[in-house]
Amino acid sequence: MPNTFADHKARILEGIDFDDRSPKGSIDVQILPLVNKLNAHPQIVTLSSCAGRVSVFLEGEKQAGQQHHGGDAEHQPEVQLGKGSGKWLFVSHEPVERAPAVSLIEMIFCGKGKDGNYTEKMAERPMLLNPALMDDQLRDIEFNEETRLVHFKFEAMLLHLQTENLELANNILKCALSAGFRESGIMNTGSLGKSQKPTYPTVAVRAAGLSLDTIVGTLLSEHDRNLVEFHNIHEPDQMLLRLTVPENMIPLLVDLSNQKFVENRKRIDRFTRAVEDAVLAPKPKQSNWEDAETRKQRLRAEGLARQQALKNSKDATETDEAEAK
Repeated sequence: MPNTFADHKARILEGIDFDDRSPKGSIDVQILPLVNKLNAHPQIVTLSSCAGRVSVFLEGEKQAGQQHHGGDAEHQPEVQLGKGSGKWLFVSHEPVERAPAVSLIEMIFCGKGKDGNYTEKMAERPMLLNPALMDDQLRDIEFNEETRLVHFKFEAMLLHLQTENLELANNILKCALSAGFRESGIMNTGSLGKSQKPTYPTVAVRAAGLSLDTIVGTLLSEHDRNLVEFHNIHEPDQMLLRLTVPENMIPLLVDLSNQKFVENRKRIDRFTRAVEDAVLAPKPKQSNWEDAETRKQRLRAEGLARQQALKNSKDATETDEAEAK
């Protein structure tokens, strides 16, 4: 069976519904119209996408990695940030509703938000230590190489797609760059792989300039837990978090992320319009340029046509006058 782009596209689209590994588990509705328009083109298939999101992410456990320097092995922690490691404490693909600092902190750290936030679906919700304890009981807790950090993040739209040919990939890349996704690029140009099956150009549409990544907390280690008196903790294995920034920093980060959502939406709309005009429904090319010889011949032909029209008009006038006499 020939391995055509149509076959390749069909296999990818068949796998979207059951192989989505994102925290949400499906295509974001905010970007679904764009994804559908791209996939309607016979020479384009989308691979992965995110409409943009604000999140709070707890790093995974850090492992010791060996580096050799002149025969000596040094153990350095490596943060697990891939799929299956770490934990999403909060994710939203929409601007976060403004609320008092305490309410925001409970929502994004402890899963006490409205329905639709991923923290609502978590079986194990973390507990955030009372900031009032930080001056006394948490004073001796220090950061070390094994500390698991809590990140407050904003990420702009990310879209990966493949095209049947490089020309089409370049056209989409131009649309992305003009719309403000300045870190976009083509990751391969298409060729025959080792298995002699064709590979296709892959376009990454992204805007790192809109990103935000701030450390806002840490997870208490077993050693740190022994330094704190716990109250109203029913499960001894419950995650315990502490803020490393002032409480009023969280609403500020939320406001900043909401502003970035607005700009992200503008860029998505610009990219959508650019793709519609240049790729999905391209207008016929019109060129008024002509070389000197072509222009000379055109002007000569137009001049002869005008002379003939004047002669015909003069002959018709003389004929009418003769008939009138």
